[in-house]
Amino acid sequence: MNGQIKRSRILSKDDRDLRTLTRARSGYVKTRTQFRNRIHKYLASNGIKLSSCISDIFGKSGRYILQCLIEGRSIDSILDGIPSGQVRKKRDLIEAALVNGLDEISRMLIKDTIDLLNSLETKIEMASQEAVNRLQAKSKDLAIVMSIPGIGFVSGSGSVILAEIGNYHEFNIQEQLAKWCGLSPGDNESAGKKRPCGITKQGSKYLRTVLVQIAHVVAGKTNTKLSKFFHRLSKRKEYNVAITALARKIICLVYHLLINQELYQEGICRKRGSKPVEKPPAASHSTEKQLEDKVAAIVEAFYHLKVKGRKKSLDGGG
Repeated sequence: MNGQIKRSRILSKDDRDLRTLTRARSGYVKTRTQFRNRIHKYLASNGIKLSSCISDIFGKSGRYILQCLIEGRSIDSILDGIPSGQVRKKRDLIEAALVNGLDEISRMLIKDTIDLLNSLETKIEMASQEAVNRLQAKSKDLAIVMSIPGIGFVSGSGSVILAEIGNYHEFNIQEQLAKWCGLSPGDNESAGKKRPCGITKQGSKYLRTVLVQIAHVVAGKTNTKLSKFFHRLSKRKEYNVAITALARKIICLVYHLLINQELYQEGICRKRGSKPVEKPPAASHSTEKQLEDKVAAIVEAFYHLKVKGRKKSLDGGG
């Protein structure tokens, strides 16, 4: 009653529904990975190392080979019907990998697991489509988040970030959002002395997991500011520490771009700042406005060129 207890942060109904949807989709993806690993295990138990020949055994050619193995077809008929020409070039390797074949129990189990995979992929597609429909109101924020290298919608990282953060205006500074994600360093206190330790991990574990995954993707890129930051830090820190620091930098960058409503551009980011900076009206052109002006200029130039060409043809005909 005296206002001495700070109110807990509660997301709106729409944000809670979107968060529940993205978390359910992440659970489907995790279960799909488990089923795929189970199929790898069944193949390995029969001495079939198909993954050493094909990069993705759940692609078009890999699914074809698995279906032929379930049906018990001969190796020659399997090799002749592979749809991909690049995979057919590995005929000798695939033939050596399939020489053992599958037993009856493995065929049955692989068939059941593939049926479950097909059902899960349908559910993932439905969840992704529903997330797209619910993110229509946040299409601009989604475009801003996806402008950062390593963040896309196919993997769900862009939608998960917006769903887990909710209303980002409730955070005063970017460090507050990083702390809410559990990516801020903690302190161990003993005998009145404080020593820095690892991250607190007090926050949304779903968002923290996605940010770490994005950091791994960004670290593998070349010639970007974020990847250069990681490589510079990894020279004097452990790999996991550098990845965590990169994840924290990414969420701080996301907050900065969302607050200022800017798209990420290499080399055009201002210094640290959490609030929008007022710009003079004459020089304030957003990226979308600039793009519209360029398109309008091209259309107008094409129109004048077309009219000029028509006049020349008329003069020549007269």
